Amino acid sequence: MRAAKAIKLPRPKTALDEARNFHGWTGNKLELLALYFKVYRRVAGNGSYIDGFAGSGRVRVEGVVRPGSASIALTSATFKHLYLFETPKVAATLRRNLAADYPTKQQRWTATGGDFNEEIKPLLEDHTIPIEKPCFAFLDPDSTQLDWDTIKVLADYKRDQEHKVELWVLFATHHALFRLMPRRRSPKFAESPSAATLDRVMGGREAWWDLYEPDRRPGQLVIRYRERIKALGYREVAVRRIIDPLTHKPQYFMVHASDHQAAFNLMHWAAGQLHMPEDAEQLELLGGGED
Repeated sequence: MRAAKAIKLPRPKTALDEARNFHGWTGNKLELLALYFKVYRRVAGNGSYIDGFAGSGRVRVEGVVRPGSASIALTSATFKHLYLFETPKVAATLRRNLAADYPTKQQRWTATGGDFNEEIKPLLEDHTIPIEKPCFAFLDPDSTQLDWDTIKVLADYKRDQEHKVELWVLFATHHALFRLMPRRRSPKFAESPSAATLDRVMGGREAWWDLYEPDRRPGQLVIRYRERIKALGYREVAVRRIIDPLTHKPQYFMVHASDHQAAFNLMHWAAGQLHMPEDAEQLELLGGGED
């Protein structure tokens, strides 16, 4: 008689299963976000938080599970309501994690599955997000998922108010955008998917084509991006490099846009606690940060 085949039961999911793996520089970025929110509420609390690429609510940094951006915002006591966006599958995990981790706060957030660039539009068109209240948008895509048109829509949303939507944007030069440009010019590149992606992220061919040179540097792209955001009417746009704490190599840039002077003072303080100086006005941006 043949022995019965053993049935392998699925292992119960743990927090580690529900958390994505990230490197040390993600921990630094989240620490900066948490520090900023601690003081942000003093001048702009009780408003709205938008997280365009919110993740699962948990991250695993060097083997340690810790709160992700949505969880940090939810527990900061800074925002009245959180509008969270992710792909449908990740959004389902996000809902499950937030409900389990913060069961008393479920009325304070909504998590939408889909393309953030499309899903944010009806909320703005219907004024679902209070236009008279402060609004902070954390836009942290994995690579090139954030469209320039979305930046424009957010910047225009509170155009008749004293302060526009505050933006904090991950600009993925080193891991994505810079790598889309081949080292050698090619007649075919102008019609390639890579060029189309740069058009979508930067806001058109004229926004980046003149930077497509053999000796280009990542800093040139972010300086152009900074200029374009400032032209949307923001009082100031600051740029900081996020570096690998082990190798000290740049990974990408964080771009902070606001027309509230206090926001820059507070961000400067928070970044100072983590020894993350602003880079926007330094010439090293033009020549530094190579792969």
